[in-house]
Amino acid sequence: CGSTCGSCDAGYICTEAQQCNADDSPVGNVCFNPLFIPSAPYEVTGTTEGFNGNYSFAGAACEGENYGMGVASNDVAYRFTANQTATYTFRLNADYDSLLYVVSDCFAINDTCLGASDLYNGAEELVKVSLVAGQSVFVIVDGFSNYTNYLGTYTLNVDEPCAPTCGGKQCGDDGCGGVCGECTDGDICSDEGACLDAASIPGNVCSNPFNIAPGQSLSGDSTAASNAFSFAANACEGTSGAKGGASRDLVYRFEAPASAVYEVTLVSEFDSALYVITDCANVDGSCVGGVDSAIQGSEILSFSAEAGQVYFIIVDGWSNYSDLYGTFTLALAEPCIQQCEGKVCGPDGCGQSCGTCPGFDSCNNDGQCEACQPDCDGKSCGDDGCGGVCGVCAEGEGCTDQGLCSGGASCAGACGSAGDGCFCDEFCFDSGDCCDDICDVCLDDAAVAAQCSQ
Repeated sequence: CGSTCGSCDAGYICTEAQQCNADDSPVGNVCFNPLFIPSAPYEVTGTTEGFNGNYSFAGAACEGENYGMGVASNDVAYRFTANQTATYTFRLNADYDSLLYVVSDCFAINDTCLGASDLYNGAEELVKVSLVAGQSVFVIVDGFSNYTNYLGTYTLNVDEPCAPTCGGKQCGDDGCGGVCGECTDGDICSDEGACLDAASIPGNVCSNPFNIAPGQSLSGDSTAASNAFSFAANACEGTSGAKGGASRDLVYRFEAPASAVYEVTLVSEFDSALYVITDCANVDGSCVGGVDSAIQGSEILSFSAEAGQVYFIIVDGWSNYSDLYGTFTLALAEPCIQQCEGKVCGPDGCGQSCGTCPGFDSCNNDGQCEACQPDCDGKSCGDDGCGGVCGVCAEGEGCTDQGLCSGGASCAGACGSAGDGCFCDEFCFDSGDCCDDICDVCLDDAAVAAQCSQ
């Protein structure tokens, strides 16, 4: 009738009598007639040629891979029984784009997959699994593709078992590539494998900060800290991007003894970021300034502080994606009193400013704003230096670079060609040498019109 009476499970074939029979030849073609790995360590060389494509897994079924794989490729099944409770490492090297995965039940791969590896062609596939003594698993050597049969020769290795060393440890490395446990939110793992309250670690949070005073230089190390602080893009004056989202950080408390400008210098062995805030619960809203200019070396930040105000100096790693931390030296200079009495603009003597003048006004040597004086000597058109113009040219004339009206500086009748020191084609926009009236008289040229509309 054009349909089927059903399909056989993996490892079975449909005979001419329309019965499902075990497809158990050759040995290793199916999990109920597997090849055996007798012990660890062990190495075996084989080929997937002559085998069927019985096994595969769905997306997110196997730790280590997000996508389903292996549907179209030949595969070979090995059985391995752990002789001790340990972490076992399985490695596969093949002359084709291979796939390696470890499962407990070949009839329920998606529910019992313990791990998988599919790297690029020629790379070693590696899967680590933790097994208890007497536990059996199936190791599947496969090709990665769901559409093309990738097959060939391979070498499969099982390394010496690694017994995790977690005696007395709540967290941290187990010595075999795994962990001894995870700390709850708010706690961090110490180098000794103990879960510690983040607030109990000096300098880790604002409620338990280090203290620094003007004139001090302190050595620090953020290795044992947690990632407590970061700031969003444009939140801290002096740096535009977001910083510190993935890196460990330490906090230093500073109370300004006088209203002044303070300079803080950070010299680190890692790619750091330095910023100053007044409210640890609102970093973005209270950031006084930040800096991230050196891959390794000195970060220098100057900021104005008010007498009696408390500030928090954050030593962080710059990255939002990698955990950057390590040793550093933090120095806070003596206060610099701004010399701004009687001044409204100009330098304050501390690397900052007493203010800025409005518009095109300029600041004189006495720190006073002087009105901008238009400069139109010898000019009949063009910029007067104060935001105005020295005059407007008659119709059919343009303004030259010297501020003179000229018929040759107009695009009238010259669209697509050169004028008197200026140009009237689409390329002048890139060079910045267009005649002033190009967008008034050359809009019939589609390319020029497109540039004028931008």
